[in-house]
Formats: sequence, C-alpha cells, structure tokens
Amino acid sequence: MASPGYHLTLQVGPTIPQPAPRAILEAIDSIEVRHSDQGRSGFQIVLRTGRSRTDLIDDPLVIEDLIQPFSRVRIIVTIAGESNVLMDGFITTHQFSPGATAGTGTLTLTGEDISVMMDREEWTIPWPIAPYLRVLAILAKYAVLGVVPVAIPPTTLLAPNPIDEIPTQSNATDRAYLTSLADLFGYVFYVDPGPATGVNTAYWGPPIRVGVPQPALTWNMGASSNVTSINFQHDPTPGTIYYGLVHTPIPGLSTLPVATVGTLRIPLSKRPSLQNNLLYAQKKLIKPEWGNDTIALLVRAQSATDRSTDTTATANGELDVFRYGGVLKARQLVELRGVGQSYDGTWYVKEVTHSIRIGEYRQSFSLAREGLGAKSDKVSV
Repeated sequence: MASPGYHLTLQVGPTIPQPAPRAILEAIDSIEVRHSDQGRSGFQIVLRTGRSRTDLIDDPLVIEDLIQPFSRVRIIVTIAGESNVLMDGFITTHQFSPGATAGTGTLTLTGEDISVMMDREEWTIPWPIAPYLRVLAILAKYAVLGVVPVAIPPTTLLAPNPIDEIPTQSNATDRAYLTSLADLFGYVFYVDPGPATGVNTAYWGPPIRVGVPQPALTWNMGASSNVTSINFQHDPTPGTIYYGLVHTPIPGLSTLPVATVGTLRIPLSKRPSLQNNLLYAQKKLIKPEWGNDTIALLVRAQSATDRSTDTTATANGELDVFRYGGVLKARQLVELRGVGQSYDGTWYVKEVTHSIRIGEYRQSFSLAREGLGAKSDKVSV
C-alpha cells in the first residue's frame, strides 16, 4: 500500500504469510506497532467493516481466514528505499464493532511478536549447563519460525556443581524462563523482527550500549529539526546500593562484608547519577531469597544495582519520520542534539511506537540513561 513518503507491505496468513489481498488493504484505517526492551512487542490493526445488502451471512472481514487468531502477520515499511520489518507476529485477539452500513464498523486485530509462541506451553526441564547455553538450547526449538538466537555470555557464569544442585526450568514457559534468567544478570530478553523478512533475532544479553548510534534526533535547529515534541525527567532516587555479609570458602573467615558501589553498565552520560550521589543513594540489604552461594549473591546484587540506575534520566517525545529520513529503532543507541548540554548526547532507546495511517506516519519514543551531561560535544548526524 503506497502513501506519500512511505510504502506499506502487509503479509498475512495461517501458516506462511502472503501479501494481503486488496480487500484487506483497502479496509485499513490505522496500524500501530510498539517495540520495547522490556516484555513483548505488539501490534494493532484497525480495519473498517460493515455488511452491505449483499452480505447476508456475515461481515466478509470477520470470517476472512487470513486474519483469524493465530494467523501470522508481517508489517513492513519502506522509506527512502530502505525496508524495515516493523513486526513479525501472530494475531491473538479480535475486537469487532459492527456498523449499520458498509464501512462504519471496525474490526481490530491485536497481536504480539513471534515470542508469543514461546509462551504457549509450560515445561519442567533440568538444565545442568551454563545460563547462556540454556538460552541457545531453548531458542533452537523455534528455528522453524525464523528465530536466530543471539546470547551474550555473562561475565560471571552461574553454573552450580551438578552434584549439589541442578538448575531447573520449573513449570514455566520458555519465554517466562528466558526472561527470569535475563533478570538474574540485569539482562534483557526480546525478539526483534529482521534484519530480513522472515528472520527474527532473539536477543538475550545486556541492554545494548555499544555500537554506532542511529542518526541524531534534532530539536529546535531550524530545517534540521526532526523532533516535534520532547520532554525530560531526571530522578536519581531509585539508585540503590546493596550490601551485606556473604559466606566465603576462606578458612577462618566465614563471612565477608560486601557492597556494590555503582552501575557496571557502560556509561552514556558524563555524570552518572548514582556515582555522583552516593551519599544519598538507597541502601538495601542483600536479599535472603538470593541464596547462600557467594558468587550468585554478588551477581544478583550487582544486576539489581545496574537496573536501579537504567532510567535515572528519561526522555519522551515524538518524531517526524519523513524529516528523520527513516525509522527510529528501539533497543539501540541514538544521539540527541539541540536541547542543551545536560540532555544532549547519547541515549538508549527503550521504546518506540509506530502510528500509521494513509498519508501519515508518526513515531513516539522513550529514551533512557543513567545520568546527565553529554560525554562529547560532537554528535553523529
């Protein structure tokens, strides 16, 4: 479906999605796609419906086999010759509001990314291997859906002696287990559509804070501006230091006092808030439910400290996609300029929402980092 500034491709079907027929394309009222680094991504397609006098049995779209629950959906947008797979997922819900005449009702198709299929069955499986190897083994089951795993080994491997304990995925779906395993290390787990159509990248690892940032978001710089609205919040109060006593294998020294001293994430700001406000940081005791294993306790304490600082500084705004020259992608870095030294610089894109109508394409975004101040006066545009 062509529209000024972009071309939309919609593929649907119960098994292998195919280009949507004309009747579906012409019925599209709006499409919304949301990507986040926490939890699943989702989409919503609103179709205009309503029976004509010749439709005696039912609304044609309501009974269309291609768009029933559990049908697969791909949403692809091409801007300036570059194709972007916004969504590869499955319809989960129908919402139907009948109209009195043709075109006055709506059929809303709501769905989730491909990882919804990792949440359909609970398992109890012993895993006597390192965490990232468990991730690879679990994700291998979903290769038929085009899932390509990317698992980053933690710097500290929590693999108990199998004689003492075998980690178990207990009464948990694969998606729930992979998410809980990521939380243990301060990691994230998500499935990203692409880079090619039919391929889905399942990422298990730390939030991405390295690599070349996306083109700059620009505010209040004349013809170079591409951000239509933006606001910021700086709240250092969630920053938390964990401390307590841990058991040691050292003869004559049964316990040892330990404490985290700040985040180990790669800093995006010049002034990380926790390190600059240690006197006022929250101080919490290491949790008893984290167990007695020394290494496990330290890893969990550090990951909790890391997570507590991730959204110290946040930004929310809206982007003019056509001025930007493409789509802003979640879970990557982006530069920001034009708002002043405190909030300029590199940010992590936590969430984006694509809102598409005929002749209209908007993106809202949420950015985050651990503090204030641009690390460099230069910004990649």
